[in-house]
Amino acid sequence: MPLAMPEKDPPTVLVIDDDALVAETLASVLNISGFKATAVFSGERALELARENSFDHLVADVVMGGMSGIETAVAVRQILPACRIHLISGNLNTSELLTAARAQGHDFEVRGSPSTRPICLRGCEAALCRPTRHPPRQVE
Repeated sequence: MPLAMPEKDPPTVLVIDDDALVAETLASVLNISGFKATAVFSGERALELARENSFDHLVADVVMGGMSGIETAVAVRQILPACRIHLISGNLNTSELLTAARAQGHDFEVRGSPSTRPICLRGCEAALCRPTRHPPRQVE
C-alpha cells in the first residue's frame, strides 16, 4: 500500500545500483508509492543527472563498479547539499568504505539491500518520507 504523501509535487529520488534489475525495481516501487524516482546504473551517470536536475533523495548501493556509492554520495552532496543520502548494501564488507568516509567528515547510514532483505525496502521507503532538516533545493 502506498504511503500517504502530501498534496504537492512528489519527492524526487535518484536510485543508483550497478545491478540494473535492483535499480529499476526499487525505482518502480518508489514510483508506485508516490515518489518520482529515476534509476541509473553508475555513479558517473548519477553525477551527470545531479548536475542537470534537483533531487530530494539519493538511494545508492555502496559497492559498485567504478565510483562507489559513498564516492557518489559525497560528490552529489557537493552538487545538491539539501539532497538526503540513503545508502544500501547487500555486501557485509562495507565497513572499510564507511570508515574512510567518516575520516573525511562524511557520516552515512547504510541499510541492507532491498534485493537481499525485502523488509528493508519498506524501511527505505519510510526513511524517504521523514521530514528533512533542510528544505529541498528549488529548481527554477
